[in-house]
Amino acid sequence: MTNGNIVWPVMRWVAAAAMIPVVVGCDSNAKQAPPPPPKVSVIEVKPQPVTVYDEYVGQTQAPDTIEIRGQVTGLLERQTFVDGAHVNKGELLYVIDQRPFQAQFERALASLAQAEANLLNAQQTLARNANLIAQKAVSQQDYDNAVAQERASAALVDAEKALVRNAEVNLEYTTLRAARDGFISSSQAKPGADEPFVTHDLRRLKPSADALAASRSSRPRTGTPLDR
Repeated sequence: MTNGNIVWPVMRWVAAAAMIPVVVGCDSNAKQAPPPPPKVSVIEVKPQPVTVYDEYVGQTQAPDTIEIRGQVTGLLERQTFVDGAHVNKGELLYVIDQRPFQAQFERALASLAQAEANLLNAQQTLARNANLIAQKAVSQQDYDNAVAQERASAALVDAEKALVRNAEVNLEYTTLRAARDGFISSSQAKPGADEPFVTHDLRRLKPSADALAASRSSRPRTGTPLDR
């Protein structure tokens, strides 16, 4: 009896302990709470205009330019404008040393005066011989010589006039003036230069033209171009 009473509590404890895993096992099979829904990003698609653009390297060009070039060789004496300034038609731009050209012009005038004096003398000689040949006071040879001399003197006067005109033009070329209104670029010649020169050009900026250079690998893009 005593042994039975001792064994019974022990068996009861063992039975209770054996039931614990069953209860725990039953709790592990219970339904778990569902996880919260995942967060996702949503974009609403709407039709709208899209700008197709590309970027190029551009250069503004004047549509009309005039090259200013020295026509005579001489020492550049002075420049009368500021580089990049606006100039008006007929405005003086450069002055080349005029002294040698002035001397050449005056020498041509003197030669012309001498030729005209010789022509006058030849004309007077011809007139006298014309009267004398009628009176048979001079030979035909003398008369023919007078005619030839008069014609040669007249031709020489024409040649000297051409030389005077050429010297006058060269003297005019010592002053370079603007052919029209416009902006003049930086001068490539400075005072003291003593050879033919190009002073660059005179540009009319309005209206202007734009030259764009695109590479072969360039592709149009969409979106909004960046402000420059």
